[in-house]
Amino acid sequence: MKKPLVDYQTFLIGRKPALYGNTGSPTFMKNLHLFEHYPCVTENIDIFDGEDFYLFFQNEELKETFLSKLRDVKPRSPEFHRLLGVTLGYPPLAAQFFAECHRL
Repeated sequence: MKKPLVDYQTFLIGRKPALYGNTGSPTFMKNLHLFEHYPCVTENIDIFDGEDFYLFFQNEELKETFLSKLRDVKPRSPEFHRLLGVTLGYPPLAAQFFAECHRL
């Protein structure tokens, strides 16, 4: 029986449009070197204090699209969580539901 792929593996094979991680995740940090050649954002994407956050993209166009949408979004807001979810490839309704739960 094959092991299921984890998020960074699905990103590396191109099945995820973006990958989000932080310095508090041992698995993410162990594999950080694998993402060096991917476009990345590190500013205004944290969801809590104390860690450095990274958002890697499959290509520069996806990164620029995210950054243009991020300009109108307040950090850590429900809208930020919705945008992040959609950017990571979650269905828009699922991302909206999560954002609404965060709002409450």
